Amino acid sequence: MAPKRAPLLLLLLLLLLLLLLLPLLIPRARAAANPDPAPCHPDDLRALLAFAGNLTSAADALLWPSSPPPPPGAARGTAFPATPAAACPHCASRPEASRARSRPRRSRRSRSSGTSTSAGTRSRAPSPRPSPPCQGPSAPLTSPPTSSTARFRGPLPDHLDALDASNNSISGPLAPDLCAGAPALRVLDLSANRLAGALPSSTTPPPCAATLRELSLANNAFNGDIPAALFDLTALRKLSLAGNRLTGPPHPRLAGLKDLTFLDLSGNRFSGDLPDAFGGLTSLENLAAHSNAFTGPLPPSLSRLSSLRVLDLRNNSLSGPVATVNFSGMPSLASVDLATNQLNGTLPVSLAGCRELKSLSLARNSLTGQLPQDYSRLVSLSMLSLSNNSLHNISGALSVLSACRNLTTLILTKNFVGEELPDDGVVGFGGLEVLALGDCALRGKVPKWLTQCKKLEVLDLSWNQLVGTIPSWIGEFEYLSYLDLSNNTLVGEIPKSLTQLKSLVAVTQSPGMAFTSMPLYVKHNRSISGRQYNQLSNFPPSLILNNNRLNGTIWPEFGNLRELHVLDLSTNFISGSIPDSLSRMENLEVLDLSSNNLSDPKWRAVLTFSNSSFEGNPALCKASSCNPILSRGTPRDTDVKPAASSIRNRKNKILGVAICIGLALAVFLAVILVNMSKREVTAIDYEDTEGSCHELRPVDVSKFKGSRDLISWVLQMKSEKKEEQIFDSLIWSKTHEKQLLSVLETACKCISTDPRQRPSIEQVVSCLDSV
Repeated sequence: MAPKRAPLLLLLLLLLLLLLLLPLLIPRARAAANPDPAPCHPDDLRALLAFAGNLTSAADALLWPSSPPPPPGAARGTAFPATPAAACPHCASRPEASRARSRPRRSRRSRSSGTSTSAGTRSRAPSPRPSPPCQGPSAPLTSPPTSSTARFRGPLPDHLDALDASNNSISGPLAPDLCAGAPALRVLDLSANRLAGALPSSTTPPPCAATLRELSLANNAFNGDIPAALFDLTALRKLSLAGNRLTGPPHPRLAGLKDLTFLDLSGNRFSGDLPDAFGGLTSLENLAAHSNAFTGPLPPSLSRLSSLRVLDLRNNSLSGPVATVNFSGMPSLASVDLATNQLNGTLPVSLAGCRELKSLSLARNSLTGQLPQDYSRLVSLSMLSLSNNSLHNISGALSVLSACRNLTTLILTKNFVGEELPDDGVVGFGGLEVLALGDCALRGKVPKWLTQCKKLEVLDLSWNQLVGTIPSWIGEFEYLSYLDLSNNTLVGEIPKSLTQLKSLVAVTQSPGMAFTSMPLYVKHNRSISGRQYNQLSNFPPSLILNNNRLNGTIWPEFGNLRELHVLDLSTNFISGSIPDSLSRMENLEVLDLSSNNLSDPKWRAVLTFSNSSFEGNPALCKASSCNPILSRGTPRDTDVKPAASSIRNRKNKILGVAICIGLALAVFLAVILVNMSKREVTAIDYEDTEGSCHELRPVDVSKFKGSRDLISWVLQMKSEKKEEQIFDSLIWSKTHEKQLLSVLETACKCISTDPRQRPSIEQVVSCLDSV
């Protein structure tokens, strides 16, 4: 075989192996078995069985067109199987507590009728005494709509109140007679299924038009426009169409749903202007239409939503001034998110009248001007993101916001370009936990007023023009776990106090809020999506000081930072040796010491990170070549020239190594897919999952260098017989437990540090064949 074709063949073999393993490594997780229910009254058992015995084809009665009933003895639909007595030996529960679902969900009840359903139906049967709830067998709905009988027969509930068939696998379209057979239906939840097609349209109102209060069709695959018939449901209070493929502008008849308190149109393909039809929805409390393609100005009628508490229109293409809306007409507002649009003008002064406002995001727009002085009256404000605008006067902004005593998160990235960062004279911010002033080209020093921020957990001053040294008092922050001072002009030694940061030495409990309503994100760069961290306790502990002019040595005390995940000291003037103590940083995942003046010929024996972590240190690479590290404990191929007679054996060995690597990668990829979502760390943005970005840090910090911790953890779990914890719940299955453990065992042997423990090609093939 020509040498140039060998790498291509090996690559093809690896891809083939991964494809062969995918069906094994990614099975569907089985629904978890429900715990044994408590015993209940025999009368309830008889009532439930009598009712369930007359059910056919699950929720088909309410969702799909009916047809003549099947002949006696015909098999019933499998979507909602009746509950045989043998399947529930302890009880069959009070009927209104019976479920045929794979996961618990709080049921909805009617005060008048007392009847509700969850993934089926519930009815009230007479009972002389209260009975504890009892769950039937777990059976998620999976059958598609059927043309067989889809009607209830026999003793039906007098007042069917609610149907909850959410979080199943129901497929097919909805029928025009949406709630036929249930004229008293008040709650219908079909969210998180596989329903598709256009929403049903009818010229006559459905039977439940006067009673239906809550309708959720979210997270399906419906398409087309919203039909006018939907607005015949004039009693609706909650309507969710989120997460579908609906198009066109919302219908003007939306204004007729005057009892709405909750409206969610987010995550669709709506376009055009938002209709100026909100004036009559005076009861509306939650309005979400984010992640669509809406254009045009903000509707002025929003100003008349006096009960509104949550307004979320982020991630659209809305334009024009924000001041189009008079926010003082919405005194109950608690959260406003208009991020990632094309809004312009100045910050609306009318927001200052929203005394209950807790979260405000206007990031990624084209806003100009200064922060209004009246914003100092936002006494409830805890989270503010104004990143990626063109605001100016940072001194004035800090002065205004210092009066917001409840402020915990402040994101001002990419504003105040070229201004002077005040060093002192700023009073307040005692409760601040997250501060991002990155990519502002600010001049000055690391400000002294930060010493007041005793609760600070995340500090980002990257990509500015800060000079001077890193102050030693930063090491006194008890809760600081993320520090980014990269891409400045800082000089001097790294303060030794940074090696004593308490939250990086040991796990500490933050006194502040652990949950944020606007997710913190970690990103590689400006162009790709990141990893979400809703809880600060899960945020990646990082120390990022790259691209400065720091000198001195790496303190041996850095080894004490056992909770640190990212250490980036690259592109500085750091010299000396790499201390052996760094090997004690058991949680370290990303290490970058490249482009310095380090010199230690024994660094390979200390660390197991890739060579890119150390390249650009001339003395270091001269003493010990920075070529890729090969198998531990084995001679390099270039050390000995192979004889002609050994070429075939060598090819077989290479093929065996390739398959071993492919097998190991296949297994660990399945594990890493979940772990990396919590552990992969680079640049930070303050972003929502649909793309709204409130940047903490918008640029590259480093590439992922390797993870010793993940591999050692896998080996530890294996040694402790806790293999189930290694796999994600979507991969692990008792049905394939033996096969998964066999593949994991072979993969672990392939990455053994002892070459004698690594299997040969014949052994790998034999293992795969047995699986």
